[in-house]
Amino acid sequence: VDSAAPLQKALRQAMESNFPVASAPFELVQGGRAYVLFRGTGPETDLAQADITPMPPPQLVVSLVVLTKDLLPDVKSRVSGVKCSLHYNNEALGPEMLLTEHSSATPTSPLERLIFPRIEYNKQMQSPGQPFFLRMEKQLSWYVINWPLLIAFIVFSYLGLAVTLYNMRLRIKSHSACQQAYRLVEQEREHLDQRVQERTQELSEVNSRLLVEIDRRESVEDELRQRIAENRRLTSQMITLQESEHRSLAQELHDEMGQSLTAIKTDAVLIKKQTEACPIYDNHQQCPTEIQRSVDAIINVTSRLYDSVHALIRRFRPRVLDDLGLEAALGTCIDSMNFERIGIDCKQSFTGDLESLGEELSITLYRVLQEALTNIVKHAGARNVWIDVVRNSQIRGEKLQDTVCLSVRDDGQGMESHQMNAGYGLVGLRERVQAVGGTFEVSSIGNGVSIEVIIPIGEPSMVGG
Repeated sequence: VDSAAPLQKALRQAMESNFPVASAPFELVQGGRAYVLFRGTGPETDLAQADITPMPPPQLVVSLVVLTKDLLPDVKSRVSGVKCSLHYNNEALGPEMLLTEHSSATPTSPLERLIFPRIEYNKQMQSPGQPFFLRMEKQLSWYVINWPLLIAFIVFSYLGLAVTLYNMRLRIKSHSACQQAYRLVEQEREHLDQRVQERTQELSEVNSRLLVEIDRRESVEDELRQRIAENRRLTSQMITLQESEHRSLAQELHDEMGQSLTAIKTDAVLIKKQTEACPIYDNHQQCPTEIQRSVDAIINVTSRLYDSVHALIRRFRPRVLDDLGLEAALGTCIDSMNFERIGIDCKQSFTGDLESLGEELSITLYRVLQEALTNIVKHAGARNVWIDVVRNSQIRGEKLQDTVCLSVRDDGQGMESHQMNAGYGLVGLRERVQAVGGTFEVSSIGNGVSIEVIIPIGEPSMVGG
């Protein structure tokens, strides 16, 4: 052995443990390298208890000298062109050490080493206590190339390059087309922006004109609403004056004409009685008879005039409306039409408090019913009439409104659409109803006509308030 120093540390470690310990490789006097493998031996010990109970130190150390040249088999006969070497690499003892090597590689020129790569493979060896690793190297050259495979590789590479270049050409053309399309899009966008600006300016001008027109129309609508309100106020005043005049005329007819007709009839009756008591003379037998006929004619004419005056009084101002209230006045108006005599079946219904509506609403409902029934008698040719008067509360939006509704329906011959707004009577009724804030609807579906009047009473109140 050239030097025993590499063995001292390994021997000392083997004497302190029961595991194999190898020394570092060393040079032999006769040439070559070797290393010594030490293993301490002692009494038999249960390996299962080794982790629990410490093992005693060995009593004997066995050594084995291993030549490093025998560790690596000869690769010349097995692999051609390969250099195989075994190295020792322990960082604690210094740089790696070449233990042995075998090579079957052929010499290569500098050009081959420049062109072809060198393949190297390292493998760590799992030897007890020895940090060995195996290194295999192969330098590629002209002689180790598989020419058919290389030619195939070159051909396929050329084809791949051709395909790649063709794809690149297509991409370049596509990119050019995209750029051209992008330029066209940009031009169109600029043109569109210009059109949008022009259109926006036009819309701004139109909007300004519309705002002016809206202001003008709002002003006209406000003026129209004021005119409508004024018209309704004047209509209400006119109706009030008309009713007042009717009341005065009715009172005058009752007081003056009624009394005068009563006086004339009374005088005629008195003359008739005196004539009947007059003695009959031979040369004047016809005189009392003629007087009686004249007196009878006066009495009949007076009676008819009296009935006509009372009918006018009822039309001018129904006294029952002042004396007995709206419901009784409506019933009297219905009875005055003599529906049974002309073969009309009338069904009537009154619901709710109709006596506290006030004079204006009461006379309005009375006039609407009076005109509607007169039209039915004159024009409808109906067999059935339905009259409903209801006072209830209706929800309008978020408010509760007390209303009175009058509905008059018949099964007569109906009306054409152009006739519903042409008659003077219907126009007058609509104006009368609108003057008190109500709505007046006329409809004719199939046979018959339906008139519906809804009039609000007082101011609306909040729901649940």
